[in-house]
Amino acid sequence: MELLTMTKLTNTPLNMYINFHKTLTILIILISICSCKIKKEPDVREYFISHRNAERPVSDIIESYELIQLEETEGAFFSNARRIIFNDGKIIILSGDSRILIFSESGEFIRSVNKQGRGPDEYVSLSDICLDTESGQLIASGAIKIIRFAQGGSIISQMNPGFRFNSVHLTEQGQFLFDIRMPGDKKNYNYNLVLTDSELNLIDRRLELPLLEGPGLALYGQLNRTSAVPGKDYFFSLGCDTVYRIRKRSIVPDIVLNYDRKVFSITATGEPEWEGTYNMVSYAETDNCSLLVFRYDKDFYTVIMEEDDEAEVYRGAIDISNNFGGSFIWPVYSSYFEERINTLDPERTKCTNPELLKHYLDNPAEIGSLLIKVDIKNPPGVPLLDF
Repeated sequence: MELLTMTKLTNTPLNMYINFHKTLTILIILISICSCKIKKEPDVREYFISHRNAERPVSDIIESYELIQLEETEGAFFSNARRIIFNDGKIIILSGDSRILIFSESGEFIRSVNKQGRGPDEYVSLSDICLDTESGQLIASGAIKIIRFAQGGSIISQMNPGFRFNSVHLTEQGQFLFDIRMPGDKKNYNYNLVLTDSELNLIDRRLELPLLEGPGLALYGQLNRTSAVPGKDYFFSLGCDTVYRIRKRSIVPDIVLNYDRKVFSITATGEPEWEGTYNMVSYAETDNCSLLVFRYDKDFYTVIMEEDDEAEVYRGAIDISNNFGGSFIWPVYSSYFEERINTLDPERTKCTNPELLKHYLDNPAEIGSLLIKVDIKNPPGVPLLDF
């Protein structure tokens, strides 16, 4: 009789209502916990950066380097390079006067692309280029246009995103990542980085830009301070203290850099306050490791970031602004050629074409269109990166 009474009481409408809501509440909590875990951004690696920790020269991480003499025929000469791409047996250079020059990997001139003008299939100027590795086509930044070039150099298309930008990078997923240098009239796009799909529909945005005051102030382009490498979609934050990465449809933090000094990331036409700050900071990833380069006072430093959150700092620096695979490529200028070689290779044992090296060390005035391609070692304890 007691058992029957208890069963009847438990199954009353009131108790059934209470039990149902208890169960529902538990389910809601479990779903919320799962949702939080799904939406949680990946673990962020942190590194402490100090120039005081530099004990070894940067030459210790150099495996080898090659001098590449570019052919200097008419139309092939350039005074400076905004971007150098080394891919599929070709060297592609965006010159300071907005020409695209294409050489073989051994330096023979193949052709130039120059469509400057104000016509429908022309551009006024180019600030940067990146490579679509799938099609082999080049994508250029033209201030307010994305310009896509066929492999032969003709313009396939020009797209206007509706805002001014400094650079554009094609991501591994076929999305566009825009680097917006300064705020504009369109408040929805006043962000440092804007991610869109191939039809320019907004996907994500990050790091709202502050307004800058004072004569000559401008921001470094964040994509210019990181190498726009196909398949490695990363970039610096405004203050150079975070490396962000694109994962599917989101811009997420991946590496946090804790400096022991202030980072001065703004350029000025006057006399900037360099003293006591880290400046001229850049970041890149090879197939083997992550690197950071910065200047403190008049000295440069290179940082290798290891997987166990250790940062190894070296005296001296290499130019990491043009990086493909495990190599860095930069143009050579006669005024500081010997100084660069002293940094890379003080013992003169790592050059793959030593005769050419000796010739230009003895005759620096003869240096014209010359590149250095540098390969670095995989530092001990640094596993291959897999993003």
